[in-house]
Amino acid sequence: MNILVVSEAFDNGGLETQIKTYYESLPRNVKMIFAFGKYTEKIKLDNAKIYTGFNFSYIDTIKEFCEDVNRLVEIIKKEKIDAIHVHPYYSFFAAYFASQITNRNLFYTFHGISSFNFLKTPISQAIFQYAFDSIGVASVLSVSNDGINCFKSFPYSKAILL
Repeated sequence: MNILVVSEAFDNGGLETQIKTYYESLPRNVKMIFAFGKYTEKIKLDNAKIYTGFNFSYIDTIKEFCEDVNRLVEIIKKEKIDAIHVHPYYSFFAAYFASQITNRNLFYTFHGISSFNFLKTPISQAIFQYAFDSIGVASVLSVSNDGINCFKSFPYSKAILL
């Protein structure tokens, strides 16, 4: 199984520690490929295939957004990706559209209230709501029980405690 992990940045913090921990504990038959907006080597992902340089921003132009989506679609095809795991914020949108285009399951990690309050525009709120109200997000991975409770109102999203 090949999993594409998508996030705005990989620098130095709790999210990065979590990603590194599960990357290093994967069974041999599971491979992670990474797509980051920005990447620093403060926390090393030894022997990982990492794609960088995505925009993943709420101030993207439509052209930049489409470029990110198309690039993710190309990676999904090239790397024979089976599932997409996205961490919040704006990388969610490009990953969501790429998952819909390629018919891949999308998994979302909920890191707390900031995983909701980053939505700045009515259109981003509507797309986010639609993704979770439809079958667009296969599962939500939450770092807390509070996160699981937040997703109980979404009919198709299954929330799992990490």
